[in-house]
Amino acid sequence: MEEAEAAAAVASQEQPRRALTATNLPQCMDLLSQAMKIIEENYPNVERSTAVTRGVMSKLACYEVLLKEKNQQSITTFFQADTPKTVMELDTDPDWCGWPISMLD
Repeated sequence: MEEAEAAAAVASQEQPRRALTATNLPQCMDLLSQAMKIIEENYPNVERSTAVTRGVMSKLACYEVLLKEKNQQSITTFFQADTPKTVMELDTDPDWCGWPISMLD
């Protein structure tokens, strides 16, 4: 059992830190929006494709809110020193989006 724990600790140290940033999150949102458009335009069952698109976009709404907050914050701090922050630092409640933050790390 100790060997498995040691291997897991080593594996976690070797992985680079992943973060959703104000730079890569809009790109992700655009790609997902494009994917939903392809599904809506090409899937023969209109009711199903519309339901899928609505469901996916509703789950992504919390990230849109984070981006809007980050953009508003950027405007007010435009003339201050620029320190990179991740979008996730804006969210202090891990279940705010309905997904635990651990899924995003």
